[in-house]
Amino acid sequence: MNITIDTTNKLAKSYYKRYNDSRYVKKHRKIFEKLLKGKNKKILDVGCGHGRDIREFTKDGYQTMGIDLSDKIIEIAKKQNPGVLILKKDMTKIDYKEVFDGVWSCGSFYHLKKCKALLTLIKFNKALKQNGILFLAIKEGKGEKFISRDIFKGLKKFYAFYTESEIIWLLLLSGFTVIKLQIEHKSQNWINIWAKKK
Repeated sequence: MNITIDTTNKLAKSYYKRYNDSRYVKKHRKIFEKLLKGKNKKILDVGCGHGRDIREFTKDGYQTMGIDLSDKIIEIAKKQNPGVLILKKDMTKIDYKEVFDGVWSCGSFYHLKKCKALLTLIKFNKALKQNGILFLAIKEGKGEKFISRDIFKGLKKFYAFYTESEIIWLLLLSGFTVIKLQIEHKSQNWINIWAKKK
């Protein structure tokens, strides 16, 4: 995890320039918001990065809070979202109890080792109110490993890859019902999941 955080800190500014466009996951957000059924709901953005999605949820009238582990990217997120609570916090150690109507985890959960996946999903579940909604965007595949991509400039990040059946089983075990699952075909396929707390 430390290597991944270090890479994110070093690339924080380039990440912001590359991924700040709100259109990246606009469709995913709209499905999530529809499932929340109403404005003025509380959302926890897990692995919020530079705050792109916090900004959009706030514009849409939601009370949003963010957590991340990268100091540099949190600095950017706070500048982009003045007045929004954004904390340096490990998603595997959150201890909220029925606080949020939605948990949004877009492109962050896959940086956890698989041995921590179930416990973390259980924590997401506990953080949600009854019938709360979870959004999870992960990468399709098998296994887990450190990867270096062109945009990492020679640095590496840790990734855990999941099959559909694997992530569905973990969600069921952690107390969720899967509402919608979508495979997004890109250079690396994504699995996007909307789930409800039982």
